[in-house]
Amino acid sequence: MDLISDLDWECWVLSVLLVVAWAVGWWRGRRRLRLWFAVLSPLAAVVFVFFGLIVLQSEGTPGESCSGYHCTGPADLSARIGDLDGFGMLIVVNGLLAFSAAVPLAVITVAVETTLAIRRRGRAKTEAEDYRSN
Repeated sequence: MDLISDLDWECWVLSVLLVVAWAVGWWRGRRRLRLWFAVLSPLAAVVFVFFGLIVLQSEGTPGESCSGYHCTGPADLSARIGDLDGFGMLIVVNGLLAFSAAVPLAVITVAVETTLAIRRRGRAKTEAEDYRSN
């Protein structure tokens, strides 16, 4: 949990924009927009991570990236991430956090839209039966 709480505000920009876009899509958007969002947002986050890795690779890495207590294991992951400063790392972290937000939002969107479609279909079937009976 310390890893997430130690991140700067710049690391959360894409995740916040993703959640705001999702909320606006439910408030003002149409079903088609919400379903496209559910499909494309995780894919866009993955593309963002790969783009960040490309930028990180082009920036170059320091010769001695692992020294002292930074190499003791997963407990020091936040220290190792802190050693990799730069625009590429910021893009990668933004993409990873956006992916961790996009997947649950996509699952919620698909589940709710499926439920609404089933209810709509049932309501239309009931109305058709009522119309035939009159």
